Amino acid sequence: MLNASRFWLNKQKEQRRVSQERRDTSNAAYVGKTVDVFEVSRNPTPYVGSAVDWSGRIEFVSTRKGRRVLFVNSQPSVNSDNNMDYSFEVEFPKDLPSDSRISAFAEVSVKGKILRVDKLMNEVSKSLSSRRQPVIEAAEITFIRENYEQPLVLRFY
Repeated sequence: MLNASRFWLNKQKEQRRVSQERRDTSNAAYVGKTVDVFEVSRNPTPYVGSAVDWSGRIEFVSTRKGRRVLFVNSQPSVNSDNNMDYSFEVEFPKDLPSDSRISAFAEVSVKGKILRVDKLMNEVSKSLSSRRQPVIEAAEITFIRENYEQPLVLRFY
């Protein structure tokens, strides 16, 4: 019985620690240095693990490891069907709700932490990024669609 209570206390403590870490990441994105997606793709080493606040348009939604991931183009003037150099991937720590605002061509603003850099492939046109692009874990995300008055704000802390 004592071991079971220790397990649950440690589990709750770990959940609070992770939640506080995500909250700190979201807050650090407000005051952090402005970093461009292209800059991170050219030299990713100093930026991995840092907090960012990026925005753009969702190009497509995919599934990886049972969870939805978003591929976002940060430069609207660049067509991501041909050039994925200004795109980044957004992973989520929890499952997303089923909402029609979470779909392709919605505008998003993401606050999160850069996890790693990977080659991205556009699943629509099958084009590959020329460089390894950033993958971020979202701590807070805002979805804006033209047809909806209220934006959808999701916080993962």
